[in-house]
This record gives sequence, C-alpha cells and structure tokens, in this order.
Amino acid sequence: MPRNIRITLLSTAVLALAITSVAHASEMDDISQKLKSGDYSVVKTQLIPLAESGDARAQFNLGVSYNYGNGVEKDVGKAFEWTKKSAQNGDVHGQVNLANMYMQGQGTDKSIPEAINWYEKAATQDDIHAEVVLGKIYRDGLTGKVDYSKSFQYFSKAAEHGDHEAEFNLAGFYHYGFGVQKDEERAKSLLAEANSGQSNNQPNKPHATLAAYSNNQDQ
Repeated sequence: MPRNIRITLLSTAVLALAITSVAHASEMDDISQKLKSGDYSVVKTQLIPLAESGDARAQFNLGVSYNYGNGVEKDVGKAFEWTKKSAQNGDVHGQVNLANMYMQGQGTDKSIPEAINWYEKAATQDDIHAEVVLGKIYRDGLTGKVDYSKSFQYFSKAAEHGDHEAEFNLAGFYHYGFGVQKDEERAKSLLAEANSGQSNNQPNKPHATLAAYSNNQDQ
C-alpha cells in the first residue's frame, strides 16, 4: 500500500476516534447532570450501554450506581467489577474508589497491597485523596513497617495541592522529626497554613494532631 494512502487511513482512524471520544464525553456530561438531579432512569437506558462500550467515566458511574442501588439493584460485586474496569481504563476516580474497596474489603477480599497499588496510580494523576491516604498508610505502618520517608513524600505532595489535613500531618513531622530534620519554625508555619482553612468548630485540631504524633512516638 502506498505510504500516502497509509497515512490517510491512519489520519482518518485517529479522527474517527477523536470524534467518538468527544461524543462519549458529551453524552457522559448529560448523564452526569441527570444522575446529580436524581434521575436514575438513565442508568439502564444510557449509562450501561456507554459503560459497556468501554467509556471509563461511565464505568466509574455505573460502579457507583451498583454500590448505592441507584437505578439498578444494589450489588457490591458488580460495583467492584465496574469500578475496576474504570480504574484499568485510567479514570482517576475509579482508581481511588477501587483502592478504597480493596482497603475495606468491599465487593472483594481486603488487600492493602492492591489498595496501595491503585492509590499510587491515582497519586500519579495528582489526586489529593490518594496522596493523603498513602501518607497515612506509610505513617501508620499498614504495609508491615512504618515508613516516615514515603509518608512525608505523599503528605508533601498533598500539601502542595492545598490540602489542610496534609499540612497538619507535615507540621507533626517537622515538630517531631519524622522522616525529616526537626524544624520548629516550619512546623509552626504549616500549622498556620492549616489553620487558615480550618472550620470554626474544630479550634483544637492542631494540638490534637501533634498530640497524636507524640503518642505514636512513645509507642
């Protein structure tokens, strides 16, 4: 086949794929709005066909639908299956939910290694929830041993993204020297940053957080 014809066919295929992706995105946006409004009739008429076609966002939303019984009979097994498909297709929300399901043993056997695997994939997409959870996993030794260095790494990423819980944790790390050299000024700065986003009904949260780190250190 002549090279120019091959290039033309390839370009046509890429264009067709792009048009299909845009169409799916538009359809999923419409489905999402209906789901948010409580119109679950679209689950069977639109969401399932779109998920079966391989759309990752649709697969994620179908997993949520099965998890809560929205528009379909509640089935945590199917919720896990569709969430996993979504995660495997790169949807960051699917990756986080799949990690949560492995952590809790929801719809599958509990597996912390699998949970970590999917949280880490989500963290590569800058998902703040995944970064914070990974920080806690390594801080609390849920892998079998405490790893303050990795914990510090993930809390730092989440703090860079503006997460106040991560800032509290980093304040504790700098205050007690967990995974980093002690730096009281940095600890105070992080507490101030965390306090700037703290709700009024939690005035003692910084002190409680540092106390928790103190207790961990004494064990």
